[in-house]
Amino acid sequence: MPQISIYVNDAQMNRISESAKREGKSISKWVVSKVLPEADNSDRNALLMELFGSVKDDTFREPGELSFSDDAGREVL
Repeated sequence: MPQISIYVNDAQMNRISESAKREGKSISKWVVSKVLPEADNSDRNALLMELFGSVKDDTFREPGELSFSDDAGREVL
């Protein structure tokens, strides 16, 4: 089975250990549960970036600038 080494300081290791213990997981399984969703998101993010700007619809426009006078009144502190 492949292995990965990461380098952390003592404080980070303590936080990781405590988090893993809280979730009832080994440190390895806890780290994998945090890393893999991020790796999966990178594929989804790449697909979203490919779609960016692909819709050809004139109704999709950047809204005009709003005036500060249209803002709700605020209490002066």
